[in-house]
Amino acid sequence: VYNFTEDGLKEIAIAFKKNTSHFKSFKGAFIYEKPLGLAYSILFEKEHELDNYQHKVFSTKQAALKWLIEK
Repeated sequence: VYNFTEDGLKEIAIAFKKNTSHFKSFKGAFIYEKPLGLAYSILFEKEHELDNYQHKVFSTKQAALKWLIEK
């Protein structure tokens, strides 16, 4: 459950970038059942501007895990 504003997403994206810059690459798989979570995820994706981060949204755990373990 999310409880923040669009401005909060910008702050999260800045903190995310600062705390993940030392990784060569990483993935984030997000599973959502409700439209609000999906909307926040899409907004975050537009804010993060990270070259070393792949972000993808899924509707099932199985699909997310399959994507995470792919090379």
